[in-house]
Amino acid sequence: MFGLFKKAKNNISVNSITVPNLGWHLADQRSSIVVYLNETESASLSVNYFAKQPDLPTAKDIEFLKSYYRELIYPNNGGLIETDCVTLNGITAVKAIFKIRQPAGMAYVASVTIPFRDFSFVVKLQAIETGVTGIRDAVVAEKLLQRNEISIGEHGFLNWFSDPYDKNITNGVLMNQSEQQQYDAEFPSHPLTIIRQGINKIVSEIQFTSEVLNSAPFQK
Repeated sequence: MFGLFKKAKNNISVNSITVPNLGWHLADQRSSIVVYLNETESASLSVNYFAKQPDLPTAKDIEFLKSYYRELIYPNNGGLIETDCVTLNGITAVKAIFKIRQPAGMAYVASVTIPFRDFSFVVKLQAIETGVTGIRDAVVAEKLLQRNEISIGEHGFLNWFSDPYDKNITNGVLMNQSEQQQYDAEFPSHPLTIIRQGINKIVSEIQFTSEVLNSAPFQK
């Protein structure tokens, strides 16, 4: 485990949460943010503290959150992989995973937003495809073709791309079949695997100081 930094006057700061040690090296540290990089520096972990009321619209209405995150990411050449409401030590939080198209390959972002009435924390993981891209897609697509679960149409694969929650949505950079969690074990060094396993570990093991746990909750 690693703890994080000096406290503000209200005794709540970025130091008020402890996230599991992913074995990455410290790259930046300030009063409200700490950043770690993996050994190849192709992935980063940031822990952020915001000393103001959260702008998150809700931490309870999952259907609203799915639409909210879609609207945020679509204009930025991105798409939704996962949105979920999670409970951390009795605190309601929001976990999200996105993909963002790059000039070569994809970037993946996973976050967990932990809101309170007067402040919030955001833990974020980011990783990008480097080197030869698209290997995960190609390997999984070949398997699905052989099983007749996808097919080749006039403009590419059929039944390959879709929104993870609503098959009628066609906007944004849609999730593809290879990005399902079930394939992570086959591609341990893929950026999506790295950030998804990392954020799941953080959700399972994050710890808070008593000051945080006793703070006024986020009610929306």
